[in-house]
Amino acid sequence: MDEQPSFWKKCKRVFTDYIGCNLLDAVIVGALNALFLYVMKMPHIAVISVAAGLTNMIPTFGPVLGTLVGCVLLVLDKPINALWFLVFTVLLQLLDGYLIKPKLFGSKLGVPSLGVVAATLIGGHLFGIVGILLAVPVAAVLLMALRELTRRREKKELLTGDADEAPDEKEE
Repeated sequence: MDEQPSFWKKCKRVFTDYIGCNLLDAVIVGALNALFLYVMKMPHIAVISVAAGLTNMIPTFGPVLGTLVGCVLLVLDKPINALWFLVFTVLLQLLDGYLIKPKLFGSKLGVPSLGVVAATLIGGHLFGIVGILLAVPVAAVLLMALRELTRRREKKELLTGDADEAPDEKEE
């Protein structure tokens, strides 16, 4: 009997890990926002940081919503703070989208960092917001299935000794 978990259990683990990575990313973004606001001595640190972290979990327009909340609160206090917050948030979102998320998801889900970015772009292009939301876990499941098929094929070839001949070794 094969001691490996079933394919569906592995899929469940991928989606669970994906949700966990999203939550961790939200905490990181919220904490970095709080640190920035604290260092810059800006008000409403807790509200803005929680809003930024929570909305960061919403694909595509979530960070925009979080930025809008922060900017509205800050512009009421001091308009220059809203401008600095906007600049910081744009830089943070670039860092998050191209470095933090790919590293988090890649290491936990087995998808290379570049694969995370590519899957997200392709998923968004083909299926919009739903594609962006599901791109990384779907890519992880597809890679997992490909690895499993490769493992089974190699195991079969070892047992039967039926390794395919290389194309240049075949007689014509």
